[in-house]
Amino acid sequence: MASSPVVVNSNIDQLSKAKFSIPILTLLQKALPRGKAAIPRYIGKILGSPLSKYMITRHGARLVLCPSSYDVYATMRRGGNAWDYHDFEICRAGLPDGGIFYEIGANVGYFAVEQAGLDPSGKVYAFEPQSGLAHAIAASARSNGFSNLSVFHVLVGDRTGTATLYLAPGTIHASAVPDSGRPVRDMQEMAMVALDDLVASGRIAAPDMVKMDVEGSEALVFQGAGTCLRAAKPNIFLEYMAEFDVAGRIRHEIEKLVRDVPQYRLLASPRKNSPKQHGHALFAMMHEGDWDEADGIYLLNTERPVRDAAFFPPQVKDKRPGPPRR
Repeated sequence: MASSPVVVNSNIDQLSKAKFSIPILTLLQKALPRGKAAIPRYIGKILGSPLSKYMITRHGARLVLCPSSYDVYATMRRGGNAWDYHDFEICRAGLPDGGIFYEIGANVGYFAVEQAGLDPSGKVYAFEPQSGLAHAIAASARSNGFSNLSVFHVLVGDRTGTATLYLAPGTIHASAVPDSGRPVRDMQEMAMVALDDLVASGRIAAPDMVKMDVEGSEALVFQGAGTCLRAAKPNIFLEYMAEFDVAGRIRHEIEKLVRDVPQYRLLASPRKNSPKQHGHALFAMMHEGDWDEADGIYLLNTERPVRDAAFFPPQVKDKRPGPPRR
């Protein structure tokens, strides 16, 4: 097994728009009381032809479909042809035109493909360990003519070498740790890379904005990117729920980085129905209990220009709260 990351360049011969399959699966997902995600996945695996269909995203890009993830596309259809669009807007808000965007744990590649299309002057790096998904993202880049989108079929972690990918029933829950809180249906040995090594080698540029969704292995990403994150000080957004943070290991890495980089403000996106939902997309983390109210964590470098200041609470420019202590 090669230990270096593989840059994916998928060839596509014939593509057609998924005119009927995704709408039908969306209706099934909505109507069925149980197994809402499993049914589209099953049908996609049985009937789907690899990299033969695409859907149009909210901002008009082609997103090539991976048959094992039809549940994701059905959910996207219900969400206006977007995936976690609120989180996408938060990432866009912290990334001016021409910036370098990392999507770590890209899955179907919605953030990467959408960002590449919206900002041709910028550069997007998508990291995805699942082969079918990585090739679908690369096919999306080729179909759209996006020369600014590079796809790496690799795990991102604390070292460069090989590691185990723990596969869950749903593709969105694959992880580099076995205790992510999701059932493990299979394991796969594959290449892992530390971002510090990739940046130091010159293979990729240092980031301006990082988005992570790696199902509990975020601590490994931080550990393998300590040098480049402290040097480049990018804005960082990661999915976070305290109940899935085993032994607080993700929180520990976040707090350590915030202590080391005085420019960072620690913000969070509030959970649905949280009292922290007060008109802003993000709130400043000031108290211990704020970790339990977070649906995502945002490390904002206040010395960087942002695209849309309205997403950020005004008080972060006036004072610097330290990370909540245990």
